[in-house]
Amino acid sequence: DAIAGTAGESVQVSLPAGSLGVGDYWGVVSVGDPAIVEADVAIGEEVFGVEPASGNTQAPGGTQQFAVEIHGLTAGETTVRVLYCTRTREVEEDCDQSHGTLEPPVEPVEISVRVA
Repeated sequence: DAIAGTAGESVQVSLPAGSLGVGDYWGVVSVGDPAIVEADVAIGEEVFGVEPASGNTQAPGGTQQFAVEIHGLTAGETTVRVLYCTRTREVEEDCDQSHGTLEPPVEPVEISVRVA
């Protein structure tokens, strides 16, 4: 995937849903050049277009929307790498993917970013 933006602008890229209740988690494992962009994972209501939950309408263990949010800092090109891990909140290379809501192996998401 490739996206383009401008410095000072934030862009979200949708990721497959996961279940936080069982420890499914998407995380940013690397940013090629952190001087060009900051990247983090947005979950649930933080994802653009997701309605805020009213009351306790979600069953425990229900799936959540995930997106990677990329904020342009300065002009340039770089790559953001996002990984899916299960039974954890610590996302790292070679993590366990066998217990999640997505069928393993879940390929890492690599996003090429150009900031103008």
